Amino acid sequence: RQHPQTIKSDGTVDRYLKQLIRIVSTEESLKNRVLFLGELSDQDFLDVATDVDVAWLPYYENGQDGSGIASLCVDLCPRVLCSTSFAFDELFKLVSYNNVMRFDIGNTIEIAKKTQMILSKDTPVAPYGNDKIYNIKSQANVYVKDLVF
Repeated sequence: RQHPQTIKSDGTVDRYLKQLIRIVSTEESLKNRVLFLGELSDQDFLDVATDVDVAWLPYYENGQDGSGIASLCVDLCPRVLCSTSFAFDELFKLVSYNNVMRFDIGNTIEIAKKTQMILSKDTPVAPYGNDKIYNIKSQANVYVKDLVF
């Protein structure tokens, strides 16, 4: 799905999305393997995230410093390819994941090569992230500490 911050008021398709669609629709090896699913219910998204071979998150800079979809994918998908955007930089400062590879924004050759690389490795076993330092309990403790006078 196209990110809401990149939707144009004149209705034109985002340049980067248009490029991805062109690549997927013309590359024989991708035509029947890459799916653009559009809007999914919460449960459908979680089901798809656990069942895909690779989740591509080809974000480019659009002013956000986080991503809920990325947080779900790195926890649920066995293999994730993330662009080198600020949204992901912040995520990976907190938790180390063993199912993620990064690629330069817009570099379609690199994403193709890293897709081959990540698929050739053994599938990681969940949980994919090491959250011993930063987790729900540590976050709750920060909030409780701030509330204590």
